[in-house]
Amino acid sequence: MAARKFHIATDLNNTPSGLIPLSDPQSVNGTVASTQSIAINGTAVRIVATTGPIYFLIGSNPTSSATLGHYLADQQDIYQPCSNGDLVAIYGGIAQIATLGQ
Repeated sequence: MAARKFHIATDLNNTPSGLIPLSDPQSVNGTVASTQSIAINGTAVRIVATTGPIYFLIGSNPTSSATLGHYLADQQDIYQPCSNGDLVAIYGGIAQIATLGQ
């Protein structure tokens, strides 16, 4: 598998700015059952547990649960690599998902 590369935004002097543009976030409500996002159009996502905690999985057809998924506490965020077209499954709360570099 080839290594994933991220583009770092730079200013006019080629100094990294530390800012990565994000797509408009999509809200995924997994409070009752595992719910999938729409397909990701990129190679990295930001996941924010807006009403959590949540459990999440990323893949081509993921299903998350309290025993199958990565934990994210309420109001925490995480940046994760993914493949173009992947989905993010959320369970246990509500999450905002945005694609990096959009």
